[in-house]
Amino acid sequence: MIKIKNWINDHGGLITNASAILVAISLFIRIVLELLDIKQMSDTEIIAHIVKTAALAFVKYWEYLLFILLAVLGISLAVQYRKINKQLSLGFEDKLDAPINKSWDFEGAWSITQEGDLYITNSERGGLSKKGAFWENYEFSFEANLLNDCLGVIVRAQDLNNYFMVQITADQIRPHLIKDEYMGDDNPNQQERVYNSQTIKRMTYIFPDRIANHRQTLNKWFKCLVTVKGLAISMKIEDIPVFNGEMLPLSPSGKVGFRNFNHEAALVKNIKVRLI
Repeated sequence: MIKIKNWINDHGGLITNASAILVAISLFIRIVLELLDIKQMSDTEIIAHIVKTAALAFVKYWEYLLFILLAVLGISLAVQYRKINKQLSLGFEDKLDAPINKSWDFEGAWSITQEGDLYITNSERGGLSKKGAFWENYEFSFEANLLNDCLGVIVRAQDLNNYFMVQITADQIRPHLIKDEYMGDDNPNQQERVYNSQTIKRMTYIFPDRIANHRQTLNKWFKCLVTVKGLAISMKIEDIPVFNGEMLPLSPSGKVGFRNFNHEAALVKNIKVRLI
């Protein structure tokens, strides 16, 4: 009995869909059979008969039509709920035991090493988690090993052209804002590369007054925790605070990711996101 109940709970949506389809087929057959009673009629009489039959069918079978409408609406809402629920999942974890493109959208030289670590280099636009478009406040944790220069840590990303990045170097934490923006040709921050059109550029803003110095030794694997809450970002390396920025130009929500430009290179593993 319990097995039957569990099966019904697991397949309730399928049962509802099948019922709606059967009712629709039955209703269609009934209407067709009534419309066949046309015999020898003029075109005008045929049209009038069809309209009258359709109206009578609606009055007669409105309960069935309402059931079908509600079933279709329920299916649509269920599909949308699954999509949103997937985005609003309670967290994210990548053990790097599957192809990278299963969990990440990226450009550049991302790869998995023989040891099972994520290698990031020559990735100017970076890479983002497939989940997380609606994530607001969260903790983003991972282990990293700087191989050359730095590692860019991305939060609150809308896409590969719009995100906030906190760059970890051997002695500094450097906040960046990457965004698509209309700018005049005389803007000194404008990159040569043009995206989307001749007037929208991919801009990179660095905040010199927000750069934080640190004394951590980063010539080996280290644990990092990035907390994003409201308009603030804080970072800990090996449980020691190294960055605390408030009133930052963050998007209301967004994905996580990594970026390393040109020869910059780093390894990452044990990637997790926990919503707070």
